[in-house]
Amino acid sequence: MQIEPDTSKESIGDRLLAVRTARSWNQIMLAEALGISPQRWNNYETGKAVPPPDILAKVWQVTGATSDFILFGRYDGMPYELAQSVREAITGLDRRELRRAPVVRRR
Repeated sequence: MQIEPDTSKESIGDRLLAVRTARSWNQIMLAEALGISPQRWNNYETGKAVPPPDILAKVWQVTGATSDFILFGRYDGMPYELAQSVREAITGLDRRELRRAPVVRRR
């Protein structure tokens, strides 16, 4: 029996949040590194949208997180240290915290 990966928008958002948390970045920092708005990044993290291939490629370039991890939860292919940090971030984050990922706005 093969277990199907959770590819829901919410789970993809949870994994994006875990990657950002593992890198100790806030939403603005990562959005700027990706060349997108913080609101757009927030939409990805909260499961309102799924990042398109060009953004997935940029996430990999900036963070080292593979699209296989983001979309399917597969750790293979990621740098070992990042995989460990992401696992710790996922373990340390309460599901309610994962859902409450407000966008950080500049003043």
